[in-house]
Amino acid sequence: MLEVGNGGMTLEEYRSHFNIWALAKVWVGPLHNNKIVVVLWNRGSQRATVTALWSDIDLDPTVAMKARDL
Repeated sequence: MLEVGNGGMTLEEYRSHFNIWALAKVWVGPLHNNKIVVVLWNRGSQRATVTALWSDIDLDPTVAMKARDL
């Protein structure tokens, strides 16, 4: 769901949210059936390592995934 303009975010957060929303639409859109986009945010100002287990978000851990650092 696009939350731009609903209040509570900084300008940078709104821009990031809109960009991720647009990218998700391209990756998961009607031409790319059965794809899931997972976004992990580092809301801090310092670089951080973010780790997630696929099982935590109910994804099959045996399925190959692609990851991108945006």
